[in-house]
Amino acid sequence: MWLLGLAAGAAAAFLGLAGATALFLRSDWLLEQIDSDPDSLFVVFTEPRASLVPGRLRFKTLTLRSRDSNVEWEARLEDATVDVALVDLAARRFHARTVRAAGLTFRLRERLTRREATPARAGRYPEITGYPDPPRRDPPHPPEPPGDPWRVAVDDLRVGLVKAIWIDAWRWEGEGSLSGGFRLHPGIEAEVLPSELAVAHGTLHWGRYVVSRNTAGRVRAWLPRFDTQAYPGNEVWKIMSGSAPLDGTLDAVPFLSPDGNRPSPTGGGSVRIRVSMRDGRGGGSVAARLRDAEPLVSLLPAGPPKWAAGLVNLSDFAATARVAIAPGRLTVSPVHASAGTFSLDADWRLAGGREWGALLARKGALAIAVGLGPAAPSLRVVGAASWFEAEGRPGGLRTDQSGESTGVVRPTR
Repeated sequence: MWLLGLAAGAAAAFLGLAGATALFLRSDWLLEQIDSDPDSLFVVFTEPRASLVPGRLRFKTLTLRSRDSNVEWEARLEDATVDVALVDLAARRFHARTVRAAGLTFRLRERLTRREATPARAGRYPEITGYPDPPRRDPPHPPEPPGDPWRVAVDDLRVGLVKAIWIDAWRWEGEGSLSGGFRLHPGIEAEVLPSELAVAHGTLHWGRYVVSRNTAGRVRAWLPRFDTQAYPGNEVWKIMSGSAPLDGTLDAVPFLSPDGNRPSPTGGGSVRIRVSMRDGRGGGSVAARLRDAEPLVSLLPAGPPKWAAGLVNLSDFAATARVAIAPGRLTVSPVHASAGTFSLDADWRLAGGREWGALLARKGALAIAVGLGPAAPSLRVVGAASWFEAEGRPGGLRTDQSGESTGVVRPTR
């Protein structure tokens, strides 16, 4: 008899929890609690459906929006199933052990100062419901205590179809899948668990222009738990880890234009990107091939660099570059480009607020070299190749100026 009583008690408890979950879905209590500070976190869902599994919530759509002093973002999940740790709700913590969704769209944009919020720049950013356009930073004011916003934790997130990701001016649309997790205490701290976006195919836009089609590859990333006030906006790159092998076409490079309003079509080409980072340090390589180099030439400023205008009629333009990144330091070296009888080699560095480098362009027997240093750029025509080679020695413009040379070029004398 005691076994029957125990079984009946367990069944009653199970049904009680399932009934509590159904009641929980039909009430506005959770939304009232989580949305008590909609500026930091706002949640809205449609067509909630109860489950016999205690703590399991199902929604036709589930949208999360959040903002802090630096960024605003929105994630919209379709056909989502969420397993919630009900006991954590008492501690103002929405803890989802698992989240499964059929679809996802994600938008994020940086909040801008009055000077930064030009119509051209703001016009490339995504709209986010509930937040004003353009996304302006709040006026400076004394720091205020962050209060006690709800914590959100997602241990295991899996999305079958990622439809679109729009971050500032960059918008990707296509087919991909996502796995990962995160922790968020709005305005206080955040963490991104090891996550991966696998891209089957898609199109990459910058503003209204198509940059790449048929993009494919994987993007992996994670962030340790960090103070969101100590690493605002793009400062999180200093602590990010991850990797990204990506391949696709290269249709246009409008982001290289000073005003961002010239599409600079490539005439059709391809790009191959490999990136690896650990705690904000790392590097990668970029290899691009264009049918015509005219778009790159069109972006050059007036003056000596326009000597390269001979590129315009050259086809099958190929370029490679290696990039190294560390806090306060960026190295692009070596860079090599070629098309027919034209070739270009370069090394460039940025560190400690100072930039320097050197460039050698050759076409047939003609060569020019440009030095970039603390003073105005220097131009050399006589002995250009020899000068460029010499700048690869310790202390030269092609080194890190501590004795290391990363670019090896055999110039034609």
